[in-house]
Amino acid sequence: MDINRIAAAERASTRWTAALLVLIISAVFAAAQTASPPSGSDPKVAAAVAEIDAYAAKVQDKDEQEAVEDVFMRSQFAIHRLARVGPSAVVPIQSILADPSRDWKLKAMMCEALGKINDASSASLLAKIAADSGQHEFVRAAAGHALAAMGRSDFDGAVESIVSNPAIPPSVRARTMMAAGAVGFDDVDWLKRAAQGDGLGLPDDPNAKISQELGGIMLNAQRALGASRNPKALDALIELQGKYPTNGIYTEMLARKKDPRSIPVLLKVLTYKNPNGFTSDAMMLAADALGTMKVEAAVDPLIDVVKNDPNELFVGRAALALAAIGDQRAVKPIQNVIDHLKTDPRFNRGDDGPPGTGGYFIQAKRGDGPIPMLTKALDKLKSK
Repeated sequence: MDINRIAAAERASTRWTAALLVLIISAVFAAAQTASPPSGSDPKVAAAVAEIDAYAAKVQDKDEQEAVEDVFMRSQFAIHRLARVGPSAVVPIQSILADPSRDWKLKAMMCEALGKINDASSASLLAKIAADSGQHEFVRAAAGHALAAMGRSDFDGAVESIVSNPAIPPSVRARTMMAAGAVGFDDVDWLKRAAQGDGLGLPDDPNAKISQELGGIMLNAQRALGASRNPKALDALIELQGKYPTNGIYTEMLARKKDPRSIPVLLKVLTYKNPNGFTSDAMMLAADALGTMKVEAAVDPLIDVVKNDPNELFVGRAALALAAIGDQRAVKPIQNVIDHLKTDPRFNRGDDGPPGTGGYFIQAKRGDGPIPMLTKALDKLKSK
């Protein structure tokens, strides 16, 4: 798969993006749950279910996507109350999921609750629902998401079966992978393949457009490598970053890890000459990471960016990275750029007024943009 296709996949987004932040919080909450002692028929379960069912009944006239998102957002407190009940809530929830007369929106929320309870006995049911073509698509998606959100390595095979099965709707596969991307995944070999689109049923034509859902699976597989508990994940990230030097997801994950073993590939990303001349986010993230790790080998290429790179934001980020490293060789080139800001075309691009009065100079008065980055970097270097 070529770099352009990977880049296209990076830009794809998955469904339910409005609830992404809540989903990530939910996944982390699920992994942290501890079991509560069995409590028999708990009235708290009945009350929470009734509350969610009432929310579902109020949105019958809405579009399905809008309706399920509405119920999901309104039901968060009730779902968390179910989760706090613990494993004793599993059987009543499973009964609701088995009842064909119950509202599909309620069932979707019950799947989310099972994910938060994080009881192993629910795994097979959630996997079965996700693969069941007789279930509503949103219920299947919620089941796959809940299964992956448990963050348990013993369920990796079930998650892989959902995500890799082209007979399962892309939306179900994408939501399942979204949760795996948030909490991590231990099967690094499978993640490497999924991150590149292998085994996902992509079109044979390398120039064909990838759907948002399949693009989202690839993107979240890349993120899952960064969150994986498997020590092999770092090697996979380094390998894939070297193969796809403009992929900012890999760079972001490597930057978070701050492992010295990633320095060579981060230097490669920093100095990569993009055929279209575009400065990628990966290059800027690499500059940030190398500065944070105080990599002396990055000083010369970072100085070259300050002197010659046409992207003014990259110039500012490179200057800050140099300041973090603390090498005094950076003082003179940064000072030179600051002294000539009004005549430097990088900082006056597209401005109709006199030099030094355009957008970046207006931003600088507010403390924003690349110019304050330069001055901050220079002040930090001179203070050493």
